[in-house]
Amino acid sequence: MNRNPLTNRSTIATILAARPQLTQQSNPWQTTANRNLFSGPKGDCLMTLTQRVSAALTALLVAAMMTVPGTVLAQSTAPQILALVAMNDPLTMRCQAGDCAVELSSFCLQQERPVPRAGTKYDLAGGKLHLRGETWDGEKVLLDAGRHLSIVSYRTHVAVKVSVPVEFMLERNLKYLTVAVDRDVTLIAAAKPGQEVIAGAEKQIVTKILRKVGTRVIDQDRNIMSAVRMTNRIAHALPRGGHVNDAEVKAVWRNQSQTRQWRAMPVAAALVVKSNYQRCHETTSLGSLETMRQCMSASHDIMLGNINKAYWKAVLTGS
Repeated sequence: MNRNPLTNRSTIATILAARPQLTQQSNPWQTTANRNLFSGPKGDCLMTLTQRVSAALTALLVAAMMTVPGTVLAQSTAPQILALVAMNDPLTMRCQAGDCAVELSSFCLQQERPVPRAGTKYDLAGGKLHLRGETWDGEKVLLDAGRHLSIVSYRTHVAVKVSVPVEFMLERNLKYLTVAVDRDVTLIAAAKPGQEVIAGAEKQIVTKILRKVGTRVIDQDRNIMSAVRMTNRIAHALPRGGHVNDAEVKAVWRNQSQTRQWRAMPVAAALVVKSNYQRCHETTSLGSLETMRQCMSASHDIMLGNINKAYWKAVLTGS
């Protein structure tokens, strides 16, 4: 199994050398194609262009007010509580550019609250993440995910980045770490100065009642969600960053299409994943600015965004 851990301890210095900030180039959602993936009326758990402009103007206004002595700012609205898609089969963290990370599928539970900005910190509010690994001495380890993992929103509400610093791996002599997602996992934005805290009845309703609806509509869906999970696994198997050569892309496809998870998929789901892969392979081979990983991630986001709408229909109709 290609775990892409720290392949040997001498690579650590290289990985630590560069720690890029989240930029338009490093964030797959910031490509033109991905920004236009979703369109629709208010209530799709998405930030429209108007909302983005409004947010930018608000940020400028806040910055200006902060320079005026005695200015008192009202609390900002907390972003949506998110749910993580259940995933029994773990993903191995890939170590690159200063951290070891995995992108997990997520969906929004609150239609009325703002979409999280990229990099918004989240904490576990319910359910469990399983963080397991192995040391270079061969010892199996089970770690406290809530304590050690950094969780941030990555592509609006449909993907979060879960990571640990490379130093964490070094200090504990870890060869690799894997992450699995239990049922009914919810995430709530971490508390920060000037932002309201979601608590009380609202928190209980969302993390208990609405999360159960999400489990039934999204997590337990066999067709679409099988395709979503496999597409995410393929994207994860590709390196973060720039383009990769065609041989590596084909090797990833060959390996993933021979896994137990692939064989367990419904035929219809497998056909969808194959079609998305072929389309992405063709467009990136022709010189697209979008990388193969970004293209597969975009396919993942479209499917998950659509079934998120089905969740909202169930919530609003009480079905």
